[in-house]
Amino acid sequence: MPKKLVSELTPNELAARREYQRHAQHKHYLKNRENIAAYKARHNQTPEGKAVAAKAWRKWLDAHPGAHQQMQRAYYRRKHGTSEKVGQDAFVAVYAAIPRNLPPDVRDEVAGTLFMALVDGTLRAADLSAKVREYVRAYNRQNDHYKVLSLDDKIPGMETSWVDNLPDDAEHF
Repeated sequence: MPKKLVSELTPNELAARREYQRHAQHKHYLKNRENIAAYKARHNQTPEGKAVAAKAWRKWLDAHPGAHQQMQRAYYRRKHGTSEKVGQDAFVAVYAAIPRNLPPDVRDEVAGTLFMALVDGTLRAADLSAKVREYVRAYNRQNDHYKVLSLDDKIPGMETSWVDNLPDDAEHF
């Protein structure tokens, strides 16, 4: 006789099946009591094992100050899907996004601007690679090395002109 699906069982047959399963579990427990107790002790499923595990956890936390906060932050980032960390990883990500063909001083300036944008929240880490070109373009507009300068123009960000910075004894044409 083929086995019936659970959905095809009558309420009496279902109750009899549950009773049989309970009896089989109890029989298994009585037969393997020592093995089950050892398993529960190994996996901290007994009250004594849980107490020992909690004591070891507290001891580890005392030995590693700040580790619990780091684990909580990592859990929060995983749970909420944010990988935005301001720290060493952010510096690595910023420098990796900036083109390597730029001179080191320009790369440093653009990296500083990008990092400040990450810190103040105007730029998300996920948008970093897409926005690098804009920040490099802004740097080039602000510090155009190839345009002709007039000595009478004001120095960007200052109140003085270029001619004011020339020494008085400089040769003039």
